[in-house]
This record gives sequence, C-alpha cells and structure tokens, in this order.
Amino acid sequence: MSTSQLPKKSTGSFIRILPLVYLWILGQARLLNFLALISHIDPLTEEKDIFILKLEGKEKLQGRSFLSKISMESTHKKLSLILPAYNKDSEIFQVVSNLVNQLKILPYSWEIIVVDDASRDHTLREAIRSKKFNGNTDHIKIFSYDLNQGKGFASYFGFKKSIGDIVIFADSDLDLPAENIPILIKYFQKEDVQIALGSKRHPLSKVRYPLTRRVMSKAYQLLIKLLFNLNVSDTQVGLKVFKRQVLEDCFPRIVVKQFAFDLELLVVAKSLGSNEIVEAPIILNYQFSSTIRLKTIFSILQDTLAIFYRKNWLDYYRKAHYRLEQNEALTTPQKVLI
Repeated sequence: MSTSQLPKKSTGSFIRILPLVYLWILGQARLLNFLALISHIDPLTEEKDIFILKLEGKEKLQGRSFLSKISMESTHKKLSLILPAYNKDSEIFQVVSNLVNQLKILPYSWEIIVVDDASRDHTLREAIRSKKFNGNTDHIKIFSYDLNQGKGFASYFGFKKSIGDIVIFADSDLDLPAENIPILIKYFQKEDVQIALGSKRHPLSKVRYPLTRRVMSKAYQLLIKLLFNLNVSDTQVGLKVFKRQVLEDCFPRIVVKQFAFDLELLVVAKSLGSNEIVEAPIILNYQFSSTIRLKTIFSILQDTLAIFYRKNWLDYYRKAHYRLEQNEALTTPQKVLI
C-alpha cells in the first residue's frame, strides 16, 4: 500500500497510541520481574499431551511410520538447515549432533550450515569439533566471518551458501530440541504449504516457559496482529521452514539484521503473496533466566515500528534493495569447512 492510499486521519490516531502501547509493555515487564524476584516464582506453563513428540513407545513408532510414508518426491529434494550461532560455546556441539540424529531419519538429502556470527568464545572451535565427531561428513558445513552482524544477517549468509529446495532456520541452543524438526517437516509436507512455523500457541505444543516471557510474548504478538494483521499466532519461535523460492524473493528486500528479522521475513513474504502458512506444535524447554532487559525490548519495538513504517509509508518492500548484500561486503570470511 502506498502512502497516498493510507487513511491519514485514522493512521495519525493509530500512531498516537503506539507510545501508550510501548509504555504498557515496559510496565508489564517491570512488574512481572519484580513479582518473580520477591516471590521466587517458578513460572512454568502447564504441560499438554502431544501425540507425536513423545520419544518412547507407540508414539515414536507412529512418528517414524508417518515419515516413511512421505511421498517419494522427498527423496529427490534437498533440505538445508541454517544454524546461526553467536557465543554458544560448547552448546553448539550438542545442538549439531542432535540435529544430525534427527535429519538422518528424514527421507531427504540434507545439509547443516553453521554460521558463526563472529563469536568471541569457542563457538567456532566447537562447531568444527561437531563436524569431526560426526565423521567429518560433507553434510555439515561451517562458515565464519570477522564482524558480528546479528541473527538476520547470519541466516541470510547461510542461505546464500545453501542448495536446498527446502530451507529450515533453527536457533542454535537447546531450548528447542532437535526432535521438533521431523514434526515441522511433517506439517510442511502434509499441508503442502510455502512456510511452516513452530508455534508455542499450537494446541499440541508442550512448553516450559517463564511467566514473564509468556506475558511479554503475548503482548508483542497482539501488537504484531494490530500492525500487520499476520494470520499466525506466533512469529518468534526460532524454528521455521520455507520453500527456497520464497526466500529468494524475500531476502533482497530484508533490512533487519537482528531482533525483528523473523517478523520482517514474514511481513515481506505476505506482501509478496506467500500466504500458504501452517503452524506446527513444538517442544520448548526454556532454560535461562526470565529477566527481560528493557534495552532489548526497546530494540525489538524500534525494529518492529520501522518495519511498519517501511511497509505502509515507504512501500519499501515492493522492490528489491539488496541491503544484506551490501552488508556482506563489510565482512571478511575467516573459516570455511565444507
């Protein structure tokens, strides 16, 4: 939608309430952090039954039975899993090894692409160790560069190195177990969609999630619904599957390199007509502190409003601008293992 098509009066009124929304979210964050501090709350959500995510007994056999029935077309396609990593240290070793075990059961040719986003710890060394541990397989490729750019840029960098018809973006920590991958692929294949998203709010999801994060996530999702009218319940889970062509069309239009990359990618995809989206259940075991940094909240909201501005005022996503390609020119590859 171009600027001239916007209803100016209603748009102006809407913009005036955005600071109030922002202040409300900040207030909720402070209140919940304070309550958690004085009450020693262990804010975990209720656990729900989920039929295919159990790893023992009948459910496991049923899950693999389904995978064995995926159409023979799958065997002719390549799956690329992009794993951006920043300061993950030894955690990246376990993550890669777990992913290898899950990808082996899928009827796809596959590759894992680890992108070290200029980590300052032993992330690169541990990624290399994971490749050696898994037989120095050609299925694991490792890239590194010298300037930290953020998750969005690292995802783009990995995508440029990939060759898969189907591309998965995954977070490089243990909060989202590798067992989620076959489930996400199941929904992607079964529904024959362009995009599949892991979702905390799927009725079959099994999540352990701090109260503060839960409230903040819900508030942010309501803001996203208000601003962009995306027909999804959760944009922020670090597990997404795309048909390659969707990403080929989207990345030349992407600007955000850090906090709101996932959101911008979905907004651009929708603006280009990629509306075939399915949400899939996940297991999520949140393992860190529930404290939320206000600086991070501000950065996320700033990026979110910038996406809204580019989409509705500038009509920015109508054509390619190649911003990430320009950022790539600033980096110097330091290590490549393929």
